[in-house]
Amino acid sequence: MADWSNCGPMSRSRRCLTVTGSPRRRRATGTARSNCSQLRFVGSIKWLEGPFDDHDLQRLIKHRSALTDRVLPLVAVSRSGVSCSGVTAYGPDDLVRAWR
Repeated sequence: MADWSNCGPMSRSRRCLTVTGSPRRRRATGTARSNCSQLRFVGSIKWLEGPFDDHDLQRLIKHRSALTDRVLPLVAVSRSGVSCSGVTAYGPDDLVRAWR
């Protein structure tokens, strides 16, 4: 399973793990416990040209299985949209609305 030793604060109530080895950001978010034992979702931030697609989804599923045996919700944040199903998608407009 994943090494949580570099788990840094994402906000006051959450901690995250960034899975390395990819030009895209992969995030797992959980509760504020120091061991991050309660993951809430696993997600990917793809801010490159081209939508988040089936290939990206398969990689995200692979990363999720490296983190936990549980079937957690998958989240994709993409500047160019999402062209597959099975993931909750957020785009630039969603980020701006959440920030306001």
